[in-house]
Amino acid sequence: MLSERLRRLHKAVAPGARVADIGCDHARLAIALRRSERAAHVVASDVAAGPLRHARLNIAHANVSGIDVRLGFGLDTLKQGEVDTIVIAGMGATLMVEILERGKAVLAGVKHLVLQPAAEAEPLRCWFLRNGWGIADEEMFEDAGFYYELLNVTPGGSRRAYHLNRVSVELQCVFGPHLIKQTTDVFRTRWRAALPTLENIVADMRRSRDPRTERKRLHFERRIAFLRQLLA
Repeated sequence: MLSERLRRLHKAVAPGARVADIGCDHARLAIALRRSERAAHVVASDVAAGPLRHARLNIAHANVSGIDVRLGFGLDTLKQGEVDTIVIAGMGATLMVEILERGKAVLAGVKHLVLQPAAEAEPLRCWFLRNGWGIADEEMFEDAGFYYELLNVTPGGSRRAYHLNRVSVELQCVFGPHLIKQTTDVFRTRWRAALPTLENIVADMRRSRDPRTERKRLHFERRIAFLRQLLA
């Protein structure tokens, strides 16, 4: 049975897609995608040999076909045009940006990115804006006590994705344009819980005599002011 996190990744993949699961770990998502026939083919890739040994055993035990297991970093394991959908989950947004930047040649043939960073997605949203990718949809959810963001991203329309009036692009990159618009109960709970931490960070910065912290402090103060208004 899939966890909530993996279930949402599975649901985000369009039926019939040719998928690359980057950082596949033990291939649970790849197996589910082929077992349900949601994906026509899956490349299950990981940078570590250990998880891939478990992946091969799990695939054999599940008796599913159409999964190609590969060892390598990020999109290095793919050829241009080989897949139309790329799933990356379970790692930090900064590492995801590194993978996407390094794999731009492969991305030229991709129609859909399904991304689920392990922490805040701000670096990814900034990268999309700079590189011509548009956020089609976003969702925030909780699983086993952790909060996750899932982003569905497509080529083109990058500036149109940040469509909210009276909300700066900076803040939309931090909190997500679709998530701001939806402002779900999960979103409210997650950011209400984070507010004290943000306020403590600002308090520490105010005590600092390092002039380099001024810009960061203003950035956090804008976050706090926006959250207070949005969550009021």
